[in-house]
Amino acid sequence: MLVNATMHWVRSSLAPSAAAWSCFWTLSLTFVQRTVPLWLLHQKVNTRPQMSIYNSELYQVNCLFCRQDSETIPHFFFFCPIKSFFWTQLIDEFFWSGTTIQDIQAALTTLNFERISVKPFCPYAPTVILIIAISEL
Repeated sequence: MLVNATMHWVRSSLAPSAAAWSCFWTLSLTFVQRTVPLWLLHQKVNTRPQMSIYNSELYQVNCLFCRQDSETIPHFFFFCPIKSFFWTQLIDEFFWSGTTIQDIQAALTTLNFERISVKPFCPYAPTVILIIAISEL
């Protein structure tokens, strides 16, 4: 079964479950902490290639931070070298060593945090850490 999600066809198994949405909406978050993940989930982030359609002189397609790659949503949030450094530091601080940036991307784009495990001393759930972290980028 396919679900039309903001002009992108995605498999329904990749879309957040009703339970995941319920958990997301019950979290105590600020407006920004809730909005940024929603933009990511619904693919509503204004990337530079999208903005260059309206003004190609003002907006180049390359990433504003690294200037190397085209700024896609995954690049903007996860794979730009500057953002990758942030995620690597976060992984080192809070998560088990096997956690990857791809695991974090999958968790945040499906709201399924089961594969993300925090270190024993960490008092926060991976859901809270990752949602707050992505809103701070």
